[in-house]
Amino acid sequence: MQIREDHLDAFRSQLLHTVDLAMANYIRRRFPTELGRIAESDLLELIAARRVAARQYGIEREDNVATFVDLSVMYGESFVDAEWARPILDCTSLHGPDKIALLRARVEESGASL
Repeated sequence: MQIREDHLDAFRSQLLHTVDLAMANYIRRRFPTELGRIAESDLLELIAARRVAARQYGIEREDNVATFVDLSVMYGESFVDAEWARPILDCTSLHGPDKIALLRARVEESGASL
């Protein structure tokens, strides 16, 4: 039996959709006031867009993407341009998990929690 590329693509797509649904449930529970009434389709679009943005910075591990989405809800999608975030995200010598760890540290230094 041979698995064709189109079958793999369909499997990847279904898996990503399942993961995005789980992320949508997580993020809605985390920010019920901000996201409680947003339509599921809009929330899935937001997650997909933030996943693409995170990937641009080498952030791909699912827990790190979740933190990136958290930061996007907490500080707006433009948080990536903030003075406290931009140097970390642009640093090519750091990989995704290290960038997220440093961003978490910066947020916690400010008194907020992730």
